[in-house]
Amino acid sequence: MHWFAKFKLRYKLMMAFAGVLMAMSLLRFVSMSSMSSVNDASQEISDHWLASEALVAKMRASAGDVRGFEGQHILSTEASDIAKYDQQINGLVDDVRKAMDAYAAFAKTSQDKALLDDFKAAWASFWQASQSMLALSRENRNDEARALMTGATHQEYLRVIDTLN
Repeated sequence: MHWFAKFKLRYKLMMAFAGVLMAMSLLRFVSMSSMSSVNDASQEISDHWLASEALVAKMRASAGDVRGFEGQHILSTEASDIAKYDQQINGLVDDVRKAMDAYAAFAKTSQDKALLDDFKAAWASFWQASQSMLALSRENRNDEARALMTGATHQEYLRVIDTLN
C-alpha cells in the first residue's frame, strides 16, 4: 500500500468514489435481476395459481350447493317445488361443468391433468348416482331417495370433495 500513499488526496478521493460507484452499479445489477425473478414468480401466481384456485373453489361451492338442493328436493312433495329445485340443481351442474372446462386451460402439468381427470371421474359418478336419487324423489319415493342421499350419493359426494382438496 506504499504506492497508495504517494497519491494526492484528490486522486485518493476519486478512486474511493469510483469504487463506491462500481459497488453501487454491481448492486443495482444484482437487485434488478432479482426483482425480475420476483416479478415473474408473482405473475405466475396471479395469472395461474389464483385463477385456478378460484375455479376449484367455484367447483367445490357449486358441488356443495347441489348437495343442499338435493336435500331440499327430497324433502319437497309439491311438483312446483321439485321443478324449482331441479332447475337450480341443473344450473349448478352447468356451473361445475363450465368451471371444469375453464380449469382445463390451467392444467399444464401432468399432475394437474391427473387431478382434473380424477375430479371428472368422481363428478360423473356422483352425478349419475344423484340422477337416480332425484328420479326417486320426483316419484315421491322419498324414503328410498333419502336412503341413497345418506348412502351411495353421500360417498360419491365425499369423493368429489376429496378430489378438490
